[in-house]
This record gives sequence, C-alpha cells and structure tokens, in this order.
Amino acid sequence: MTAVANALNAPGGPCKFWRCRQSEFQANELPAGNFFPTDETDQIDGKENECVLTLEVAGVVSAVSDPVDEAADAILVWIDQQLMADQTFGGLSVYTELRSIKWFMEQKGADLCGAIRTVDIHFRTALTDSTANQS
Repeated sequence: MTAVANALNAPGGPCKFWRCRQSEFQANELPAGNFFPTDETDQIDGKENECVLTLEVAGVVSAVSDPVDEAADAILVWIDQQLMADQTFGGLSVYTELRSIKWFMEQKGADLCGAIRTVDIHFRTALTDSTANQS
C-alpha cells in the first residue's frame, strides 16, 4: 500500500491520492484521488502462498464544465501510467493487472465526476511467514 501511495503521489501528478480515506471530498479539495483494498485472495502452491490484492483507485473532479469526463480521464491516465510503470513495485509483487473502470457522476453537496480503476496486484509470500516476500 505504501508503494502504491508513493507511485500515485509521484511529482507531476494531477492531484493528491489518499490511502483509504473514508470522508467525502469537499469541492475545495478537488481534484483528488483515493485508493483502498477491496479484496484479497490466496492459493497455496508448494511452499508459497500466491496472493492477489484487489484495489480500487478513484479519481474525482468537480463537475463545473462540460465535458467533465475529460478532467477525470486525465487522472485515470495518470493512475494507469503510475501503476504500470513498475508492475512489481520494486520487487514487492510479481505483476500488476489493470481490470475494470467504473465511471460515476454525483450531485450531492457538490457536482462530482470520477472514475474508479480496479487493479489486481499479484504477489507471493512464504507459507511459514506471511511477511516474507517470495516474489
């Protein structure tokens, strides 16, 4: 999660990405990003545990001009570029897989538009020690 935060918050990014933020973004905080785990699966294979961590990475913009999807798309492009630049996050994982994108528009408090990218990060750990990276 720290490696993902570092990748998304690299210099030159379109916004700040929060790790597991639960509170809603206010209009004055936009554009903004948030990422959080949604699922983790594992399968024992020999002496290792093959795991998949599923994350959702959201980019949110204020819907103040049409077409608002263009601003959200710029954040989505950054997400994809940063997460795929080093798919192993410096050797912490085996590879990263981009999956689906879900678009949304909301009109509560502030008009918002955004996209949520679902990402699978594949990694391995030792069966005897889940903190030992086997990638």
